[in-house]
Amino acid sequence: MKLFRPLRWDYFYSYEGKNLVSLVRKLIHIRKNNIQFRKGEHYFYNHHDYYQSKQVILFSRRYKDKFSCVALNFGNVSQTVPFWFPIDGNYHEELEGNDYLSDLRSKDKTMLTIPSNYGRIWTSE
Repeated sequence: MKLFRPLRWDYFYSYEGKNLVSLVRKLIHIRKNNIQFRKGEHYFYNHHDYYQSKQVILFSRRYKDKFSCVALNFGNVSQTVPFWFPIDGNYHEELEGNDYLSDLRSKDKTMLTIPSNYGRIWTSE
């Protein structure tokens, strides 16, 4: 038995559809170019006061010396939350190219701002 899920092609070229397609293409590119999203360890940061109470979810992916922090904000307002990167160095933001973090020291608190109903991905260089 086959189940067919029709696709509304008229939405593909709408403003919202173009934005969604662009985001999916970015995510595919990030996964393809960063081995830590295909192999290695993952970790979910379960701290209610820092993250979940603000409708933010943080998790990381790590493979050898490659590390990425993924922050998702499910709320209607931007949130700024603390995070402690485990590896010294510079981190670039993968989705929008903003929020470059330079000369971070491992275990130092860094404040991350995540826009509403969106996310950020910081990857070590």
